[in-house]
This record gives sequence, structure tokens and C-alpha cells, in this order.
Amino acid sequence: MIPGLQRSDLASGARYLKLHHFADPEKDSDWLERIRREMSDTPYEFRREILMEDVRAKGAIWKRDWFHRFGFRFPPCLRKRGGQIVAEVPEEIVKIVVALDPSVTDPETARDPNRPPDETGIVAAGVSAAGQGFILADISAVLAPAEWSKKTVRLARILGATEIAYEKNQGGDLVRDTLQQYLNHFPELGTEPIRLVAVHAFQGKRVRAEPVAALYEQGRMHHCGPMDHLESQMTGWDATDPNAPSPGGIDATGIAMHALRLAEFRAVSVHRRVTTRRLE
Repeated sequence: MIPGLQRSDLASGARYLKLHHFADPEKDSDWLERIRREMSDTPYEFRREILMEDVRAKGAIWKRDWFHRFGFRFPPCLRKRGGQIVAEVPEEIVKIVVALDPSVTDPETARDPNRPPDETGIVAAGVSAAGQGFILADISAVLAPAEWSKKTVRLARILGATEIAYEKNQGGDLVRDTLQQYLNHFPELGTEPIRLVAVHAFQGKRVRAEPVAALYEQGRMHHCGPMDHLESQMTGWDATDPNAPSPGGIDATGIAMHALRLAEFRAVSVHRRVTTRRLE
């Protein structure tokens, strides 16, 4: 159904014609490129409203309406100030973690023309004393191990995270050792200890994602700033298709919610025995 169109309108017998913007002779390629630049922060909306694509996944377990509820969206918590990136997190947050769903292959050396490289999920999240969850940042991207480890630690330092939680299924000790190498690389951002938390999951991606989607449905989740990439993944992933890989951002969000005790998954083991050293 066309957004804004009510079923009562259709029942009344009124006729509607859906026209593409390209049918307007005044909408040339220059206009399209200008709109694309103006909507660069919201590519999902550009595809839906301008290109008129149907970007919904049939088996998606997230609904886009959940992202537009009153009180869902908070101001961005990462800002540039004096050439530096600073964090301004909601004051009600009592704990922050950065979650990592790593890709252990180097995208430069493991290219498969029939399969795009895997995305590394890097999501920062927080929880309030009232049990509300906050997604503070999503910097998921296709990255080599040296890149994702550095970006993960730096994000944790900027936000003052007390833990970095990572999926042990992918890489295990390699992930831990790679993160450990960078823990003391940003003394200007702080030297407080950060715990490395290994999350070992034995269940499928959909089973782990459903408790997280339930938090959104219950109104217990908030996003800080525009997060079109993550939100598009959530509404565009067909969880009923066993051959559809879950995006890294979704997996990292699940790891974060588990580390914050907001979503409990059965058959998941957590190891919190690794701690950092203070910078000498």
C-alpha cells in the first residue's frame, strides 16, 4: 500500500496512479544526483521514496515503524569538537559496551567474485538503570582484522566503555589477541581497564536475533542519531531464509544486548576473565 493511503480510501472506489519521479520531465539526472547527496545520511529513505524500491524483506523480524515511535530517537552521541571526536551519551546510561562480530578474513586477499566480503559488525550500546537499551554508534564495515580491532578499541575509549564483547565463534583467541594489542594504543583517550568478554553462541542467528527484536517491539530500545545502515539491515534481513547471512551490525547488536543483560540467549557461554593492563 502507498504510504499515507488508508484502506478506506481504496474501499471508496477512488483510483490511484503511482508514478515514478522519472516520469516527470523536469526530474533529470542532475536532480537525482542532488537529491542523492541531500539524502546521503538516509540511503534507505532515498531508495524507498525517490527510487520507489520495495526494500522490505518478507521474513524481517524488525518493523520500520518501531524506529519512528515517540522517544525512540535520541541526539547523536558522537560529535566533532575542535578536530576531535567527543562523546555525549544520554545521562541515564549506567553501563556501556562495544560489541564486535568479527570477520577474520582479509577482504583484500579473500575476494570471491560470487560473494561479497563479510561485514564486521561494530556496535556500541548502553543500558539505563530502568532497563532501557541504547544503540550509541554503529561503525560496521568491511574491514581487515587490524582495522576492526583498532576501530573497536578506539570507539570503546571514546565512549568510556567498560567492556568489549566479541563473538568467540569467529576467530576465538585470534580476536582476543588482536584486540589486546590495541588496548593501550590510545592513552590520550584514557587508560582505564577494559574487559574483553568472549561470547560463545551455539544457536542460530535468527534464534539469537528474536529476543533483540522483541526489545524494540516492547519500546525498550533507542537509537542515538540517524542509523540508517543498521536499521536497513534490520528491516531488510529475511530471517526465514536459512541461506541469507545475517548482517554484521545485527549480530553485533545481539552480542551487545546479551553483554548488557537485556537479552538472554539459551546455550550461550560468556567468559569475562580477560582484563587489560593499565598503561605504564
